[in-house]
Amino acid sequence: MTALSADPSVALGAEVLAPAHTDWLRHELGVSGPPEAMALFGQAAAGPGIIPWRYDFGRMAEDWFLQLAGPADGERAISLQGARILARRLRDAAAANHARAMARLDTDRSCPFDLHRLLPVPLAILQLGPEEPESRA
Repeated sequence: MTALSADPSVALGAEVLAPAHTDWLRHELGVSGPPEAMALFGQAAAGPGIIPWRYDFGRMAEDWFLQLAGPADGERAISLQGARILARRLRDAAAANHARAMARLDTDRSCPFDLHRLLPVPLAILQLGPEEPESRA
């Protein structure tokens, strides 16, 4: 993976040492300290566990439609009209789910260690979306 970054500390063309999908990685973190400091840390770190990316739901719908209309194996399981309807419904469901998540940003504290609360992703990167190379870098 090649990095594209406006950050001068990240050289253009530099290799990014991050796997594309990290959900399988197990992580454990221990945090300790005086009770007062731990209470303050707990308050600062608790959040909704949501990164408020900007998504292009129209683009998502088009991508879903193209995948449904022309699957990799060449065997389409639904009609083109069905693919359009399903892609639109998926878009609407994804947009509604995202809107519900965004509505919880300021009130939800169910995630005890929300990295975005501690070190927010810069707004300029959030506006690019999670799939853009600069965001991934």
